[in-house]
Amino acid sequence: MSLEKTASYNRDLTNQAHFTRRRIVGRISRMTVRGKTELLKKVHSARARQNLLARMQSEKVLKRSLFIKFGKVEGEIDLISFKFPIHGIYAHHGVGKGHPASNKRDKMEWLNPVIDADIDRFANIVARHYADATLNATRLKI
Repeated sequence: MSLEKTASYNRDLTNQAHFTRRRIVGRISRMTVRGKTELLKKVHSARARQNLLARMQSEKVLKRSLFIKFGKVEGEIDLISFKFPIHGIYAHHGVGKGHPASNKRDKMEWLNPVIDADIDRFANIVARHYADATLNATRLKI
């Protein structure tokens, strides 16, 4: 791919990755607010209230610590990863300290629904940019 097309390809993937990150952060925000204020009103035990507040705080940390990492080969993006603390996966699967996999609390799926919805957008960007390269390659005479 030419330098100009590579820059366009990288720009499109970067823009989509940032869009996806904003959607993930939105899911995390809904996860933090969703019903927890009502739940706080119902909790009478000081320890249970403290655990719930700690969980809400860890979700704020998750939101702030989510970032994107790009991998490149020969100047083209070939890897996009979303980095976050390990407790994000625990919340996603409904497990964690005091909540083993056999005794799950409510799952809070904040990552997979967004990735599943946006994966086709990433695929379309790659297909659109590589379709031109494939078409140009088939015009070569052997």
